[in-house]
Amino acid sequence: MASTPLPQTVGIFSGCLTSLYRPQVIEATALALTRLGFDVDVPMVQSCCGRVAAQSGDTAEALRLSEEVIDQFSRYDAVVSPTPSCALTMTGYAVQQPSNSSWQRRCRKLARKTYDLASFLELALRNRPEQAFRYHGRVALLQQQAVPSLLGSDSPLRRLLEKSNGIEVLPLRDMLPHAGLTAHSQANSMTSLTPNLIESIRECGAGLVTGDEIGLLIELKSALRRVGSGVEVMHFSEIL
Repeated sequence: MASTPLPQTVGIFSGCLTSLYRPQVIEATALALTRLGFDVDVPMVQSCCGRVAAQSGDTAEALRLSEEVIDQFSRYDAVVSPTPSCALTMTGYAVQQPSNSSWQRRCRKLARKTYDLASFLELALRNRPEQAFRYHGRVALLQQQAVPSLLGSDSPLRRLLEKSNGIEVLPLRDMLPHAGLTAHSQANSMTSLTPNLIESIRECGAGLVTGDEIGLLIELKSALRRVGSGVEVMHFSEIL
């Protein structure tokens, strides 16, 4: 069976937290995709994906934001976000629109070409996944689980890390809850699990914790610094 052709132009959807607190993640994402041969653009004007508005019940604001995002990113062959929750929100825009409307068709078109960064890299590197990361060493992976498992989720990011030359993924004893949590309950669950996570990180011996959700990584990094830990916390784009 013939392989699906890869897109040529890629628009990077930054996400609010990333833009405000970790702009280096946007730069790292753009650099990684450029090295792979894609024509990469980071639009200067970007709206929020609308996730918080939708979860808080402000459907009018969520609808307005979704339409702005579609206008801003419709010209690209693919849309890639370093934050999975933003990409997930964008792929679900169609449910906010009237059935069979022109806007719903535009939503579905956007959904078909929107990826989180790890999923896009897994597609782009399907014949050479071992070349995904330049980093060599032992890492702990911080992700919310799609399906509860003692071994952690089988996610695109985990698969990329485990197939990469020179990287050993160390297990964390305590995993974060289901990925379908709201932003508020995600923050609460992270706060309640932080002491256990810190102890688990100490036990596994990793010098670096990586992941893909900016908010969780920021929270963990602050917690580690408060206890005097020298463990690094980086978005996975920064070790590509």
